[in-house]
Amino acid sequence: SIVFYCLTYLSVPIVLVGHTSSVVGLYWWPQMDYLLVKCDNSSLAVWNMISGSGVLERTVRDSEVMEELICNSDAKNVLLFKHLATPHPPPPPHTAPSTTTTALATGGGGRRGASM
Repeated sequence: SIVFYCLTYLSVPIVLVGHTSSVVGLYWWPQMDYLLVKCDNSSLAVWNMISGSGVLERTVRDSEVMEELICNSDAKNVLLFKHLATPHPPPPPHTAPSTTTTALATGGGGRRGASM
């Protein structure tokens, strides 16, 4: 699962559920408002984020198609997860609001997290 945390309002506005194995990479495709989620079982989930809630449009297993989609994503907004054992905790309640969004990816054998 991918969980987006809004640190401004300390809420969870989006949860993307349906990955069948651990998430190893997130790729943003801003031209069409898509989030590409690479899993360690050699699959790529294509999420349509236009609605603001995330709709899983398809899961790609063809390696050539996966590489083409990843190459067309925005290379500046790529998160790769390696050896992160625990997610980042939410900020304490007394912390000043922030506009930062945190994505937490979990699945398979462990939890992995990263900040955007």
